[in-house]
Amino acid sequence: MAEIKNSFLRSKMNKDLDDRLIPNGEYRDAQNISVGKSEEDDIGSLEPIIGNAIDTARSKPDFVARNVGVAAIGSSTVTANSFPDATTTGIQPGMAIIRGGGGAATIYGYIKSAAANVATLVSPLTVEIPDAQLLIYRAGTFSTLDPLLVIGCFADEANDRIITFSTDYNDTTNTSAPVYAPSEGAGSNHFIKVNGTIVVSGNFLNFSQNAFITGISLIENLLFWTDNRNQPRKINLELADNSYYDTENSISVAKYNPYEAITLLKKTTETGATSATNIITLASQNTAIKQGMKVVSTDITGGIVIQPSQYLYVTAIANTAPWTVTLNVAPAAAIISTDELTFIDTTMTGEDISPYFNGVEMPGVSNWPGDPDYLQDRFVRFSYRFQFDDGEYSIMAPFTQIAYIPEQKGYFLGSGGATPTPKDEEDAYRSTVVEFMENGVQNVELIIPLPDTGANINSKINYKINNIDILYKESDALAVKVIDTIQASALSGTDTTYTYQYQSRKPYKVLPTAQTTRVYDVVPVRAFSQETAGNRIIYGNFQDKHTSPESLDYNVGVGNKATTTDITNWAEYPNSSLKQNRNYQVGFILADKWGRQSTVVLSNLDEGRTDGIFFGGSTIYVPYDSSTSDIRNWFGDALKVLVNQPIGATTKNFPAGIPGLYATPTAESGYNSFSVTAPPIIVSDTSYTFTLGATYTAVPVIGDYLRGQYIDYVEVINTQPPSSTTASTSSDGGGNGLFLSTLNTDIQVGMVVTGFSGGQGSRVVTQVATPNPNSIIVINQSVNFLSSDVLTFTGSSYTVTTTGRVNESYLQTKLTGPDRKFAYTLNNPLGWYSYKVVVRQQEQDYYNVYLPGILNGYPDQTGTPPPFPTDEDGQTANIVLINDNINKIPRDLSEVGPEQKQFRSSVQLSPRVENNTTTTNSQYYPGVKTDTAVNIGTSNDSNMNFDDLGVNGKLNFYQIDTKPLIGRLSTANPIGVTTVGMRPYLAIYETEPTESLLDIFWETTQVGLIADLNSSVAVDFSGPIGFEPIVWVGTEALSNPSPLTNLVYPINSSAATLPATKATTFSVSSSSFDGLSTNNRTAEFTLYQELTAGADQYKYRINTNALFNFTKESSVTDVFTFSITLTSWNFSTNAPLDPALFPPTTLTLTYSLGNIIPCFWDGTACYTSFPVVNATVQDTTNIVTRTAVNGSSANNNTDLFYSLDAATVTAGYFSIDSGTGQIDKISTTPIGTYDPVIKVQDAYTGTLGSFGGGTLFKELTQRIIVGPTPANSGIVSRIGFGNICQTRGIWNGVGVKQIIAPINPNTEVFGAWYVADGFVPDEANGRPEFVIPSYAGSGTQTFVPTASNSYSTYYHRLGTSALTQGTIVLSCCVSQQFSDDSDGQTQNNGSTIFRVYHRANSTSAWSFITDINNRAADSTGATLITAPSTMPTGFQNPNTFYRQTNFAFNTVGEYLVTAVSSNTPTGPSVQEDGIMSWVNSDDLYFSSCVVDNGTNFTNTTPLDPTDAGYPALQKYQFAVQGPTDGYRQSTGSSPTLFSQTPYAGYVTEFYTDSTLTEVRVPATPFFYEYKTWTGASPIQPFDGSDSGSAAAISSARFDSTTGIKISSGLTGATTPINPCASSGDAFALDSVNCRNTIVGGLNRTYP
Repeated sequence: MAEIKNSFLRSKMNKDLDDRLIPNGEYRDAQNISVGKSEEDDIGSLEPIIGNAIDTARSKPDFVARNVGVAAIGSSTVTANSFPDATTTGIQPGMAIIRGGGGAATIYGYIKSAAANVATLVSPLTVEIPDAQLLIYRAGTFSTLDPLLVIGCFADEANDRIITFSTDYNDTTNTSAPVYAPSEGAGSNHFIKVNGTIVVSGNFLNFSQNAFITGISLIENLLFWTDNRNQPRKINLELADNSYYDTENSISVAKYNPYEAITLLKKTTETGATSATNIITLASQNTAIKQGMKVVSTDITGGIVIQPSQYLYVTAIANTAPWTVTLNVAPAAAIISTDELTFIDTTMTGEDISPYFNGVEMPGVSNWPGDPDYLQDRFVRFSYRFQFDDGEYSIMAPFTQIAYIPEQKGYFLGSGGATPTPKDEEDAYRSTVVEFMENGVQNVELIIPLPDTGANINSKINYKINNIDILYKESDALAVKVIDTIQASALSGTDTTYTYQYQSRKPYKVLPTAQTTRVYDVVPVRAFSQETAGNRIIYGNFQDKHTSPESLDYNVGVGNKATTTDITNWAEYPNSSLKQNRNYQVGFILADKWGRQSTVVLSNLDEGRTDGIFFGGSTIYVPYDSSTSDIRNWFGDALKVLVNQPIGATTKNFPAGIPGLYATPTAESGYNSFSVTAPPIIVSDTSYTFTLGATYTAVPVIGDYLRGQYIDYVEVINTQPPSSTTASTSSDGGGNGLFLSTLNTDIQVGMVVTGFSGGQGSRVVTQVATPNPNSIIVINQSVNFLSSDVLTFTGSSYTVTTTGRVNESYLQTKLTGPDRKFAYTLNNPLGWYSYKVVVRQQEQDYYNVYLPGILNGYPDQTGTPPPFPTDEDGQTANIVLINDNINKIPRDLSEVGPEQKQFRSSVQLSPRVENNTTTTNSQYYPGVKTDTAVNIGTSNDSNMNFDDLGVNGKLNFYQIDTKPLIGRLSTANPIGVTTVGMRPYLAIYETEPTESLLDIFWETTQVGLIADLNSSVAVDFSGPIGFEPIVWVGTEALSNPSPLTNLVYPINSSAATLPATKATTFSVSSSSFDGLSTNNRTAEFTLYQELTAGADQYKYRINTNALFNFTKESSVTDVFTFSITLTSWNFSTNAPLDPALFPPTTLTLTYSLGNIIPCFWDGTACYTSFPVVNATVQDTTNIVTRTAVNGSSANNNTDLFYSLDAATVTAGYFSIDSGTGQIDKISTTPIGTYDPVIKVQDAYTGTLGSFGGGTLFKELTQRIIVGPTPANSGIVSRIGFGNICQTRGIWNGVGVKQIIAPINPNTEVFGAWYVADGFVPDEANGRPEFVIPSYAGSGTQTFVPTASNSYSTYYHRLGTSALTQGTIVLSCCVSQQFSDDSDGQTQNNGSTIFRVYHRANSTSAWSFITDINNRAADSTGATLITAPSTMPTGFQNPNTFYRQTNFAFNTVGEYLVTAVSSNTPTGPSVQEDGIMSWVNSDDLYFSSCVVDNGTNFTNTTPLDPTDAGYPALQKYQFAVQGPTDGYRQSTGSSPTLFSQTPYAGYVTEFYTDSTLTEVRVPATPFFYEYKTWTGASPIQPFDGSDSGSAAAISSARFDSTTGIKISSGLTGATTPINPCASSGDAFALDSVNCRNTIVGGLNRTYP
């Protein structure tokens, strides 16, 4: 036989060539062979080797037996109990748990780890383990019992290890092609082992026995693999320990995509808070509330109560209980406990733009450490990225919008002051720039969203994040920079955000360009092969991206920003608004969880629709506004996207590359949670309890997923349906309280009770009490019951147990009916996960041209005829171009001649602000037509030479004399002011924008999970869900009828208005005060709908139909619930639309009657401050009555309570009648100024200290000046028939009360003046005699006035009665005429000695008396007044000298003044030159006769003090010097103060104002020297200003608390008695003059 020999020296298998062509040394196929390599002659020969085969007859292996306890479905552990021992000895990871005993074997699962007597499973149990003996076998021993199959392996020869991939799952449902989806077989097992040790296990590996892993690579310790079923993966073998990797997030080569942008918004909510003022009392402490945060609120129905346009913000926060928050002003309506308060604000702050900056109220100085000017000229955006455990970086998250709020918040401000000017507007047209449009942001809190809790990220759970890079990009730069890197170790707690304080610091590094342009990881969706080249991974035969949807079903519109608590861009970016006169194209980008993005997906709708506002397709044009906006309620415009259908197909299509959705609802309908009558939804970290509604019932079950609070989704591991129980009552009865026969702890609030006899229907349990031995159950409605009734209590609440806390979106706080919620299936990790809205807008850069006014037409000229057309007003305008405006409206310099001086400009202009008068401007609405600069030239070249212009023309143009450029505009519509009225004032043009060549879509911060968006689309009702922001203007002050609200449209869930509705029912109700009944209040209100064509057509408004009064019960009884049923309506046919398509909707509004702060009423208006009230010491009752009104139009004085603030009432001096407001005073109230605070409070219940809810109060300070008591008018002296004050000695005067000393030398006369109830009778000598204390020694003496003669009487009665009240001042005066006109020669130096005595009445004895300064008027108190002995130089005949001294007393009784030894020593030539003496008696404080140098300084008429015309309290100006430690002061300040008396020695206090309302209180009780002020106008008495006169100077100390003159001296010093020194003091030199100063001077002529 022929022998064929072949040598296989090349050891190569060749299956490419035909058998006939295979070279020698190669072979076609072989199995279980090797090529011989010996040195013998059989080299190259084939040799058989031992192969592997399945051993179907293997013996049973060793096992470890354990008896374990019952393990429920979903459990991840089993616990060994006994036999042979209760430990896990011998149990190893990877063992299978197999049911022992007879029958078919059952594999429950595989061991992941074991400790003590507890074994942890790789996957939770899918079937229950009964309490029976189990056999625990090693994995891989029996093919019939252990179906694990190795589907891939890798030999790491360098490290002597074998890596295997194994699974027991065979995905037979997808045999035609592999799929990238988690396994659908429950209980499957998947392992990665190194040398037989499990390093990774879990269902998330999603291996399948029909998807072999052939692409395996190892780079250092990083193990990469791909199976064309899942996305490419990797692990770090150094970290893999069978616990480190447990989710797809941790093993995917493509890393998690941070799809959410950084938030620049602080927001926190509160319920249970109450307030009727600007102080809110919280239910608990909320540390997230900060000063400066804005406050808005919604009621229990979701209706907005506090609008953003109220501009409420937090000014103070209490750090201790009770937890209160103070607002800048009180809300328009009271806050009740069911309201939800939202505290919200942007995180962008700065000294110029924030009420509080860095915790300091602005303006102020804070210790903020950043650079205050760094962002001033920068417009930056922020982003972030993650760095993962193996050094990979995620793609960048979407950038924020530009962090920009202009200085002054973008407002033009005036100069302020008494005559404010529009400073900023003037600066704008003068400089052509707006300085304050620089960035006012200095500090930005960057709130970075995290994919898990801070604690989990720190612990490397799920996402394996090491660091967070915070990124920074300037608007005009390409570079992306890193401002800081945050270590994961800095994260903690359950917060799913990290807040970074950006303090205007510079970045520290720049990202490489490759990183800035990386919008997604270029990692295949799946790959069949994988190889390495160096340290690079190379994939082959791969799908690089998903197939994008062709289109989505959505519309795009434009409208005002929605000012809701859910749509918050009005607060986050308060100064951002959509640019008008632009085209926008809006698209969606979809992404999987790892950042693989779709192309931009546009709308499939070409035609628009109207849903309150117009919604177009993907592209929409935004015109200029055509009407005035309500600026206060306008927070900017925004694009609005109305998504009509859910996004994305729910079914994946592998061949077409369609990924499907990451999260698919388990049922399209979802389930209803909660209802109005059910208990509230309860959420904890592991459970979620809700009441199922009646319509949709697909409740979550085990294996479903719910949206998570801390991570994206949490798994349902158990669902407990409602329970039921039965019970009977202990006896027959009726009512809403059931006494059960036995204790039943299974009964819960919310259960439905059935089984009542007589077919009485069901009831609901509202309260459960359990006093032993019975149960007391309270139900919602009374019922009759029998003890024989078997009652069934059926629960309504489901409890779902989850692997983490469910999202707060599953809560329901608005009682508007059942919510519709969804559970999800997560079987598609590469499905569409998130969305991002992108916008294409190529009309970019433009300028604002700030002009000094626009001249409509041409200026007037002096020439005849005028050189300009006269008929172009409204068609032509002229503007001055200076500074930057020259470049903003550039001249076209192409195709011009060398001598050309006038040019056109191709820039199109749209007017935005026009000057409409000489000093005002207004918004201009330009429409689509633009203005064009048809000519630009200098004023001279434009025939507008300054000298040729008329009067108005010269005033039309700013700086026309400098020959500026003048632009002549061809205008589409009239604009500006014609030459007669045109004066430079700010006007603004906007240039046409530059068309960008970048045809790209710009990302926005509008991102989210597709599941959330689809949920909203599925459940949102397109009909009315509420109204536009309602401004409630209703208070008790409303008249009847009055508008209670503004005009508003209903709105849908997109905040779009719905004008085509009609109200078919309207009702109003409120609760009784005890809460037991409901009152129908419909008749008190009407619902009005505006039907007149116009902007408000079909809007609604609630009007009052009654008068209201906020009473003590109003906080309960005047909380109105408005129920309005709206029906979609065709007003053309005046018929409703099809109710099957447009079902009627009932909306509920709640309004609390507003209280008005009561006011103190003056009869015509409210007091803003009280007039000063003057009272005297002896006044006690009805000092003043201050009445108030409570603000109601119905009854404005009920339930008011008056009180005085005790802290402002000194020593109980004042009291008030709580019912009338009358203030009384005690009689011991000392002289002084008092400021008691009067408080009036409404809603008084009648019980002291008790007020109804919502009570308000008003406080005003009442200045009460307690002054001296007026003296009785009978003590006032007058002379003659004119009843006048005697100012001088009068020769032969009729009725004068004076004495005249004879001209005989040394001839003395004696005179007396007395103030008494009657005349002192004459004695035998024809004149009265007075027994007085002896002034020469002890005892008494008889004082006898000199007998009358032809020119004088020597005793006089002053006034008509004795002193019965007040203070009397006795002015003792002398005057002497000098007839000789020789300068310097000796004259008639006459003199008089005055003394004062007192007696209680006519039967009492005369005695010495002390004055009000406590000076004893004894012999030492005698005052000698002497005329000068030498004629002053320069005075001619006639000349009169005046002198006086004054005494003041307040002791009631009669007074006697004696003149002793009045004489004229040097005999004058005529009797008229004899010295004349007289006394005036007057009221010290209410004076009508104050004489100085022959002049009365009061000129008033004495009347009875009770008369209205009685002399008012007088006021005099004083110059005061000091303080000093002595009582005389020659230097120092001289403040001008006021007193009630001109007599310096008798001043008791000084006032700082001429109305005598503010007592001057010195800082220290030192001495002050004072006299009437020489510089006062009018001239003050005793100021020493007259020639030859002496000023009355005094010195005293004043209390540093009350300002009252005091007598105590300085410590350790010899000090004078109040106010001056006595003869024994160290200051005795001045004691006489200081006590009773003699004042007077020389007059040239008699006055």
